[in-house]
Amino acid sequence: RSFRGRPWSEIHRLGAVFGVDLRGAAIEVARRMGILDEVRAHDTKMQGTLFVDAQGKTQARMGDAAMGNQRGVDVEIMRDDLSRILYSLTEDKVRYMWGDSIKSLNETSSGVDVTFDHGQPQTFDLVIGADGMHSKVRALLFGDEAQFTKSLGCYISIFSLDNHLKIDHQQRFYTIPGKTVGMYSARNNAEAKGIFVFKSAPLTYDFHDETAQKKLVTAAFADEDGWETQHLLQAMDQASDFYFDAISQIHMPAWSKGRAVLVGDAAYGPSPLS
Repeated sequence: RSFRGRPWSEIHRLGAVFGVDLRGAAIEVARRMGILDEVRAHDTKMQGTLFVDAQGKTQARMGDAAMGNQRGVDVEIMRDDLSRILYSLTEDKVRYMWGDSIKSLNETSSGVDVTFDHGQPQTFDLVIGADGMHSKVRALLFGDEAQFTKSLGCYISIFSLDNHLKIDHQQRFYTIPGKTVGMYSARNNAEAKGIFVFKSAPLTYDFHDETAQKKLVTAAFADEDGWETQHLLQAMDQASDFYFDAISQIHMPAWSKGRAVLVGDAAYGPSPLS
């Protein structure tokens, strides 16, 4: 999405649908940054997962330990909460250029010359591409993403809705062959997130056409009446923070080139299935 002209309050809301796990080295990084206490204050405190049938009856349970989570040590925080914490920490020290995108990269003996879609050209000592699965920095450095993308054969959608089931710090999943419908609580149970995952052959769609993407999800689940499927489809249609993409991994022979480097999903994300 283009953030051009949008206020920070709206920009960080667009990333609100995801939970981010801080484990292992990430805990130590947060501690050294001085934000670990604030991050822990926004812990989602999820207590496990229920798997339900078409009538909503619990068929299986999975606790935190089964998901690799060490309660009291690891932290899950909503992505927009983490973004806000990092932004607040750095807004007076870092120049943020909202609503722009890198147009070209050209390395010289003195740095990397960068041109932008809207801003004036600048030269930097180092360029770090942390711009996700469909990284523009990666495309400029290494070429078309198709050569590095490994599809896992599924698509995923996540969005916010009212916690009408009164889910209490849990996830619930209704799974049928090739499809999963899910819902989990957020904001200390004040709201919830809906999830649709489905297997599919490669789909052709416009990354910027949210309406078309919602139609793809609706078509995949239109004939499924089990559990909360139809209610969640209606909520998805009204959601303002809708997310949709293929579930894929990026596999690259190298993550850096000269004075530029890729991190996160731009380089090696394990995908939401992890």
